[in-house]
Amino acid sequence: MESSAAPTSLEKRDSVPTHWGTHEPPAHSIPVGIAELLTAEGLLTQQIEQISGDCVTVQVLTEHFGLLDAEQMETLGTHQPQCLVREVLLMTASKPWVYAQSLIPQTLLAIHPTLGMLKNRALGVVLAQTSGISRGALEYAELMPHSPLATRAAASAQLPVRRFWARRSWFAIHDQRLLVQEVFIPNG
Repeated sequence: MESSAAPTSLEKRDSVPTHWGTHEPPAHSIPVGIAELLTAEGLLTQQIEQISGDCVTVQVLTEHFGLLDAEQMETLGTHQPQCLVREVLLMTASKPWVYAQSLIPQTLLAIHPTLGMLKNRALGVVLAQTSGISRGALEYAELMPHSPLATRAAASAQLPVRRFWARRSWFAIHDQRLLVQEVFIPNG
């Protein structure tokens, strides 16, 4: 795992904040092939495998310590900004489908250290096998090209920066939350 000496905030100060909402976006506004995944319940890896007919692999891009911004801290119900940032691509046959960013507060890592040792395992699969877990509502956003999350997704998928559709939700293990943000790559 990469570690930085001085954690940095995950959002740039001059960026416009992303507006997340719990209402499903209208299907006509979402590119073909993304709408079904964007609103799917259950394991995203299984959904991708059903659509693609191929196995999903997890390409770990980075794991490092960072700082939650104020909105993320509020979403997670924590006052501690330190977290593990895990960024991965969900791939099939070397094709990126989803850029995922998991934000795991250090308070949760202290209780469940295995969350910091996932390697190339999908977090969703690990969470599905964990007892005492609950999930918050899915939130959706159309990411603008200048948003930090869109910029990271584009760079990781080796695409030009553009608008992307994303979703996020928190998961709680015995009342300790982590946040998963998933950006859907067009033509996955």
